[in-house]
Amino acid sequence: DEKGAEVLPAIPDNSSAAALIGNDDLLAVELDRTDKPGASFLVIDADTGKVRRQLTLPAEERVYWRGLSSDGMLFVVSDQAVSGYDLINDSDKPAWRRADLQSRYPAATQVTLDGLIFVNSYNQLMCLSSEGGEVRWPSPANPPLSLNIPAGQLSSGQYPFLRSVVDGDMVIFESTQGVSAYYTYPRSADDGQLAWEATFTSNTTPPLENMLVSDPYVVVMAEGPMQTAQHAVHIVLMN
Repeated sequence: DEKGAEVLPAIPDNSSAAALIGNDDLLAVELDRTDKPGASFLVIDADTGKVRRQLTLPAEERVYWRGLSSDGMLFVVSDQAVSGYDLINDSDKPAWRRADLQSRYPAATQVTLDGLIFVNSYNQLMCLSSEGGEVRWPSPANPPLSLNIPAGQLSSGQYPFLRSVVDGDMVIFESTQGVSAYYTYPRSADDGQLAWEATFTSNTTPPLENMLVSDPYVVVMAEGPMQTAQHAVHIVLMN
């Protein structure tokens, strides 16, 4: 607390901690009920450690991803919807809810200053407004931004995946096909949202495994079979 004494927020006896996210002001602990289906979030003051409130989600929803913005908006991607909860006010109801949106790759969702970067079940990239959940980009007048992610198991034995990381005003995606970067802020149709992309072939690069940003590079690790080699390891640096 403000005097330096240890504060231990109590987790309800019928719950277990599943995830922890936070910003400068708040911590949100995702709780799974042990006695019945359903998840909730324990909202804790980051300065004092005191519990502010407990937010309960619909019992039938399964949480796949969660994120917290700097202004206290909790985003939840579940098996049924994408929702935004304002943790500053006292309402248990979502500030907005998009039951028309689901995702095959919920872990690739990212919170940015420009909104929630989300890939829907058709592998189409979009940015949702933090305040209302409406699509900021692409514009309805423009064609959807479809990511090239193959379906089913690949010849390498890999299953399709999609990872993402935020780097300044860009979000960078890594998939089985390569790496691509998109601007997080809306751009005109002529300029486009795509900043750059890099593709890899199985003849020159083993399966992509991981990615990180280490200024000024995007570092990609590739590991596995390639041509006649049973096991090859490549470290690729891109700037």
